[in-house]
Amino acid sequence: MLFIGSNIVVQDNFGIRKVKCIRVPKKGYAYLGSLILVSVLKKDSNKKRIKLGQLFKALVINTSNINFRKTGQWTKGFNSVIILKKSDNIPISKRIKGPVCFECRKFKMSKILSMGSYIF
Repeated sequence: MLFIGSNIVVQDNFGIRKVKCIRVPKKGYAYLGSLILVSVLKKDSNKKRIKLGQLFKALVINTSNINFRKTGQWTKGFNSVIILKKSDNIPISKRIKGPVCFECRKFKMSKILSMGSYIF
């Protein structure tokens, strides 16, 4: 689960490496597939279009807590991972580095599933 003030790793190739969570949904925590508002903490040095403290909308694609599936399986990620997105459920970047959780299909994000390196 992600709370306000959590430091999160970004998994796409837009040029941002770490962000801080600013706003989460009404429940008080963010779970798999929820939209959050983040602020930039760390970026690549050669990207001039990104400023530290800039705000982005993001989509949670993996969390560090245990996710139970309907089939009885469970998954656990190493850390919480997000991707930055536009106004729709379309990501800003063109590639996602690393695995993508299968539950993204339930939230109608099949474009994200096709961009990831593999699905778990």
